[in-house]
Amino acid sequence: MPAMTPIQSLIVSKVKPKDRDSVVPGIYEGLITLEIKYKANVGEDYDQRIVGKACPWTLVAAALSMLNGVSVDALVTTALEADPETIKDIKAKAASAIAAIKAPTFKRCKGKVTVSTLNVEVIPQVIALVVNA
Repeated sequence: MPAMTPIQSLIVSKVKPKDRDSVVPGIYEGLITLEIKYKANVGEDYDQRIVGKACPWTLVAAALSMLNGVSVDALVTTALEADPETIKDIKAKAASAIAAIKAPTFKRCKGKVTVSTLNVEVIPQVIALVVNA
């Protein structure tokens, strides 16, 4: 039996992944011959920022590690007592620092695969079962 090409394997994986919920546990054996007619679009690879990899708390931890206990207490007091305009300025500077932390979190991703036409037909087979008595 010839091996499937990568695109054929990808198309087969998109056929019916939702049917798992209706299959009870057990051991199954069988042979299915399928005819799958498809039209697929494989997109170009792209760069994507993986936000979960960036942790702005790293910046906070680094800043706090440079302070002594008195400075940390003063920082908390300032944050609690600061006027809205001061907070706005601090947030703008923090946003810039957080953007710097997020910058290196880009990852090269494979292009998306969309299947616009998917028609699956099971080709009936005649199977003879011979039992010797």
